[in-house]
Amino acid sequence: MKIKIKISFFIFLAFPGILFSQKGIIIQSDAIVNPVGNVVLKLSGDLNFVNNSTFNQFGGKVIFCGNSNQIISGNEPSEFEVVELDNPEFLILENDVIIHNELILSAGILDISESNLTIGTDAIITGDFSSSAMISADNIGLLSFELENIGNFYFPVGSTEGTHDYTPAEITLNSGAYNNAVISLNLRNEKHPNNTSTTNYLNRYWQISGSGISDLDADLTAHYVSGDITGNEANIDAAFWNGTHWMQLDPAGSLQISGNISEFGDFTGVNRDIFSELYYIEDIGLYLNYKDGNIHYRNESSCEFNEIRIYTVHGKLLQREKITAKESFIPYHPVSHGIYLLHVQGENKIIVKKLYI
Repeated sequence: MKIKIKISFFIFLAFPGILFSQKGIIIQSDAIVNPVGNVVLKLSGDLNFVNNSTFNQFGGKVIFCGNSNQIISGNEPSEFEVVELDNPEFLILENDVIIHNELILSAGILDISESNLTIGTDAIITGDFSSSAMISADNIGLLSFELENIGNFYFPVGSTEGTHDYTPAEITLNSGAYNNAVISLNLRNEKHPNNTSTTNYLNRYWQISGSGISDLDADLTAHYVSGDITGNEANIDAAFWNGTHWMQLDPAGSLQISGNISEFGDFTGVNRDIFSELYYIEDIGLYLNYKDGNIHYRNESSCEFNEIRIYTVHGKLLQREKITAKESFIPYHPVSHGIYLLHVQGENKIIVKKLYI
């Protein structure tokens, strides 16, 4: 039997202290719960937290301290000031949750499943993270941070399909413009569907998305486990999939991949050799690619091109080179990985394409 909090208009809890429950708590659809002061709600046993109304846990703390799976569910998102997970099993989200101050992962796995977990602008995630104290984010649900400015955001995530693997990611926002901004992440413990590598790749990828952010400049680092590697780690490069192309990032090593990005997409490890393939960028028969410090240019068309220019995405000219043959290797060493604009110029034609380096 569950303990039900049922009020026709509202309940206002204004006392300090500790509330214990060993059975359950349900907030009915017409209730508003606003605990204030030093209120601690301990939910033990196999308690489920069901919110069918507005639950604002400002000034209080909710501790999930059962010894079997517990659930947060209901018809409405639940907003908490502080949540602590101290359960050796799972806390499963069946609706969206917002944390306004602190999420403490003392023990157990917070499985966001198909729901979204949002960490507010002033909130943090703390704990001694591991495969037994992490956020499981291997479904469609997102772990998100609200943000107002640049900063470092640590995602203590992993997967629980099959073995429990702790594979966190870190995103450092170096610059950009932010307006009601959110940055989000989840992952899959499988090979990326657009990864054409037949060996030397990762069976894991991280999906990064966001909103309210422009002029993105971010550094990514993600950690994987040895079981994610197919082939030889020494032949794997970090790679970023933007929906149409792979962008080559830093070499993999020591069970981590890293690189710099200027847009959102998917992050994984691929065979370094796939970057030797030329991208077909124009239906006239023009191919371009960047590898090992060279832009590889090959022209199989009837059009004549005489110059290549490299620009930043903001229009600053970085390099210009004359083209004297149908196939050329043009040395270029960028300051950092990212997206560049490549102008291939002829007498009567200019082709402008993005180059992912």
